[in-house]
Amino acid sequence: ILTNHKIDPFDNYHGVAWYKEGRNFPICSQNGCKIICIHPSNKLILISKISENPHLFPGYGICKLSIDNLGQTNYSTEFVRLHKHVIRDMCISNHDPSQLLSCSLDKTIKITNLNSNSLVTEYLTQYPVWSCLWDPSNSNIIYAGLANGSAFVYDIRNTEDILTQITFNSHQSNRQGINGSPLVSIKPIQVKKK
Repeated sequence: ILTNHKIDPFDNYHGVAWYKEGRNFPICSQNGCKIICIHPSNKLILISKISENPHLFPGYGICKLSIDNLGQTNYSTEFVRLHKHVIRDMCISNHDPSQLLSCSLDKTIKITNLNSNSLVTEYLTQYPVWSCLWDPSNSNIIYAGLANGSAFVYDIRNTEDILTQITFNSHQSNRQGINGSPLVSIKPIQVKKK
């Protein structure tokens, strides 16, 4: 679905918008396309998916689809392998639109350069990672929500350790020994100082 309707994440309006299908096109022959991310400055749609050729490129990655080519009969896509397991979340940096932050059930958080398709940095966690976010006001800070319900804060200038860990109390654990519920979404909020 393509539309010119813009949504402001800080807007409190919860009205209804009607959409009309503009063009339908196949992205993946298998199930597994879970996350869509729009890259407006480069006119790209990034879609997480499983590799179409698991023997040559095993794992999960993104399909880069050019918005300019959507009107053509034969459009091309580019696959970039990122993770060993399902990608749970991804977002483009507000500060540097060439950088993609992604996280996966393979317990990794990765920053990838979209221009060169190369890995910038990678963080390994103890638990699967369900959500991620760039800090809207500080280009060096990223957040990750883990399967155990905790949130990690990283300074990307320090690749050795986390900056802060936020843990929510939980008294139950599942069979894998994970306390809490997965932190499935992280969103920024604006706090007005008095």
